[in-house]
Amino acid sequence: MKIEKLSDDNFIVFLNKLYFKDSKFELPRDFEIYFKGLFKRLGSFYNINVSGYYDINIYYDKIYGYVLDIKKEAIDFYDYYDDHIDMKISIDNNQKFLFKLSTVSVLNERVVSYCHLFRDNNDIYALPKKTITQQLLGHLIENSCIIYGNKAERLIRHCKDIKTKQLFV
Repeated sequence: MKIEKLSDDNFIVFLNKLYFKDSKFELPRDFEIYFKGLFKRLGSFYNINVSGYYDINIYYDKIYGYVLDIKKEAIDFYDYYDDHIDMKISIDNNQKFLFKLSTVSVLNERVVSYCHLFRDNNDIYALPKKTITQQLLGHLIENSCIIYGNKAERLIRHCKDIKTKQLFV
């Protein structure tokens, strides 16, 4: 699990599918149960105070796992209850995550054989096209930034494909 704190009221949680041991949450109720434990961990280990009302957008990619975009909404009513948490959960199970590469040098022929590559200006993105080994996925994750949601969809539609021969000449 990786947490990126964007502000006091907005953070992103990255959950690789290994974190869940290949179980897939499908119902908002499954996530509500999970979030109770997650919010306790956020307070205990990451010093993130969680109370109030949250909009939670969940993005699922079958190769990577989940990205949780959690935003606190400013609703005065909940100020009276310091320990009360309420949430609206939206789940998108049909995502494709792109991996924005930190540098082309992280690519090797083994990684490339599992991915479609795209170029947008000077940025290169990898889109795994089939189940990738955990070792190669880990290499990709460590050397990239995960792009998801509308931004990933837009990039997939508008970026130019890169021919792998262009990279290894």
